[in-house]
Amino acid sequence: MLRHGFLTLALVLALGGMFRPKSGRTAFVCGPQVSDMEQLGKARKGLYRELRERTDLTQIIFMGDLVMDDAGLLAPTAATLDSLPCPWLCVPGDHDRDFYKRAASLRPGKALPARERDFSSFRKRLHGEDTTWMAGGIRWIILNNIRTLPRRQVREEQDASLYRGNDYIGGLNGRQKAWLENLLKTVPPKRPVVLCTHIPLNRCAGADSLGRILTLHPDIRQICCVPSDDDGILSVSDHGGICILDHKSGRWME
Repeated sequence: MLRHGFLTLALVLALGGMFRPKSGRTAFVCGPQVSDMEQLGKARKGLYRELRERTDLTQIIFMGDLVMDDAGLLAPTAATLDSLPCPWLCVPGDHDRDFYKRAASLRPGKALPARERDFSSFRKRLHGEDTTWMAGGIRWIILNNIRTLPRRQVREEQDASLYRGNDYIGGLNGRQKAWLENLLKTVPPKRPVVLCTHIPLNRCAGADSLGRILTLHPDIRQICCVPSDDDGILSVSDHGGICILDHKSGRWME
């Protein structure tokens, strides 16, 4: 059993077709936070095997933290995901970042500055951090809302509503906000939007501007890995059960 466990959350969507309704099923997976090859082997025999043997899934979205602070495991993980029977995508999680140890200096008593963590390996082994695609008449969006900051700056942050770690907070930069705003302006009002992030957007920096952007479309469902205070945001965590949303004829049926 992996240390942090994992949970597969199935989201059932009945998708409208041109002549008759079609149905699709998306599995959302939080974790599994593997920290070494032994744990990856257990995940291959457990979680990934279970997903590979399912015949009812049309796509799988991993909600972040495929690994536990060892980006070197992303490549063998991606090779395993390629064996899944349907398309898969990944939301960047805070533990999926590269970790750079402080380098030693040739001068006694000195040390070169450590490089801040980033998603270099994630981008190389998986895909871009911000992604959008169409599937079954639904506009799907993945956003990377992990903002790496100096630890001192995180400690001095006064907004208690923000979700934060030792060296990051939840949030989007200006480029991402502009991209999301321009994208939502192009989505027809009757087309549902599913927005996937690791951290709920209502616990991110700049929540007011994000809220304004989200009002640009009348039918957005947010899905995240970290628990949210907003009942309207579906959280995929290792403490929940299976939650199902049905989409029929352009309407969400809860």
